[in-house]
Amino acid sequence: MEKTAKEIVKNVGGPKNIQSLTHCVTRLRFVLKDDRLANTSTIEKLDGVMSVLKQGGQYQIVIGPKVSQMYEQVQKLLGNEVVEEKSSNDQKEEKKKSPIDRLTSMLSGIFLPVISVLAGSGLIKGILTLLSLTGVLNTAGGTYTVLSAIADSMFYFFPIILGASASKYFKGNMWLGAVLGASLVYPSIIEMADTTVKFFGLPMNVVNYTSSVFPTIVSAFLAAKLENWLKKFIPEIIKFFVVPAIVLVVIAPITLLVFGPVISWLTQMLANGIQAIYNFSPALTGLLLGGPWILLVMLGLHWAGITVLIIQFSTLGHAPLGGILIANQMAMAGAVLAVAMKAKESKTKSLSISTAISCFLGVSEPALYGVLVPKKKPLITAIIAASLASVLPAIWGTSTWVSASVAGIFGIFGYMNPAGIDYGFYGAIAANVLGLVLGFALTYFFGTDKETENEEKEAVDIALGEN
Repeated sequence: MEKTAKEIVKNVGGPKNIQSLTHCVTRLRFVLKDDRLANTSTIEKLDGVMSVLKQGGQYQIVIGPKVSQMYEQVQKLLGNEVVEEKSSNDQKEEKKKSPIDRLTSMLSGIFLPVISVLAGSGLIKGILTLLSLTGVLNTAGGTYTVLSAIADSMFYFFPIILGASASKYFKGNMWLGAVLGASLVYPSIIEMADTTVKFFGLPMNVVNYTSSVFPTIVSAFLAAKLENWLKKFIPEIIKFFVVPAIVLVVIAPITLLVFGPVISWLTQMLANGIQAIYNFSPALTGLLLGGPWILLVMLGLHWAGITVLIIQFSTLGHAPLGGILIANQMAMAGAVLAVAMKAKESKTKSLSISTAISCFLGVSEPALYGVLVPKKKPLITAIIAASLASVLPAIWGTSTWVSASVAGIFGIFGYMNPAGIDYGFYGAIAANVLGLVLGFALTYFFGTDKETENEEKEAVDIALGEN
């Protein structure tokens, strides 16, 4: 792994070409100063590398389940050489990106550091729902109360956590961002929600900002800009405490007076619009979104959808979009299992089975990049299977009832309505089963070709990074 890490750093243009580096469940996500210096064809052939993508302003190297170990090895090589401060040239390069690239880059950069904890909190919440509905835990008891507080804290105080992450992304003081987020959910502010109060004679429409997303992001952005501007003029001897004081006393009221209410209104309108489309034809919505979500993940554009999920949860208390998307994980698992069944070459069988297990456990990208994308036809059959299987949960009103439900078999608990098991939960189970069966059947009969063993072995060697 150390050897591969060295080759990755070398072939992305060296440490001086790396502006920043993060990672998600399966990918190393570089922001490079000049993508043209990266040797993509060489990187794709490295041992342990599944694929390379250029999406959302990021240079993404798909590693798979061992991405965290690879990230540590790369970080050791980089040391302190990666400077994240943007020069004027870097800013010019940023402006050249398309609006969609800039948006997805921003969303992924802000949400990536917190999404795993959000998903973990969602898993706890889902299990608690199961235990309460089955009578194992009394909702009035101390055990349930404590565990529920642990599960809910991440989402309730999301503005604080998101404020810190957003400020870091915008090159500001992350603790200023956290405090600005805290000001939105301070108890006395929450108590005044849905009322109008006077602030220095100006009317302030107070909104409940718990679980909110965009007011915090905008607040962190403005704070970072103001902070960096003030540092140019405030004398060094008082900069330490004067800059944060000015930022807080300026940005927090502006957010509460103007941006917070306006953004909250726009967010509500967006949520209503999405719900209107869903209500127009749940079946059509499931058919059009369920399978193509796989393509969005493949292209790295799914962060916008994740934001919509969080908005739906904060405005509705549940996320119907989550129900529509539930089938694609098992559809991919079924597809790679079919590839394993039809394969003649042992490496294809091994790779397909291992990636199917990853899908069952909630990580689909090894299957996506290791099997489906290289073979193409199984990718198409998996998308068709996911779309067909998504119709049923859409009709039955399946939603995720936790802030960020885990994918795979462990995520099923997140689709249980805390008020009681309903058709939505049965829809989630049916979607998983139908996705698995259709993914397997369509791929087995229509998604595989009769390949010679040599051709098959060559495709697997490329997927495994062997040369």
